[in-house]
Amino acid sequence: MASFRNLAAALIACVIISAPAIAQTTTHRPAYGCFKVSVPELNIRQTASANGAVVATAIKNEILVKRRRYCTLRGFWCAVTTNKGIQGFADKSMMTVAACPARLAQ
Repeated sequence: MASFRNLAAALIACVIISAPAIAQTTTHRPAYGCFKVSVPELNIRQTASANGAVVATAIKNEILVKRRRYCTLRGFWCAVTTNKGIQGFADKSMMTVAACPARLAQ
């Protein structure tokens, strides 16, 4: 019984000691991937609607980070973050799936 307690205590200590290191390495990784803008200009909107206010504009070949696993139910709008950190929604038909740049995978 004592050896089980010692083993449990050692495991808990390992988790506590290594947890900050794990959190540090994963905070900047785009969890859901990236998109590349495929049109000359793409409006980033405040809401997932063509009527939503434009909060930013992305240019062709700009990489946008996908903020959610899935796009809207119909799949027309995706939650994204621009390279300037602005969050909004972009029309999925105007983007292609792309590899995330190394600077985002640190």
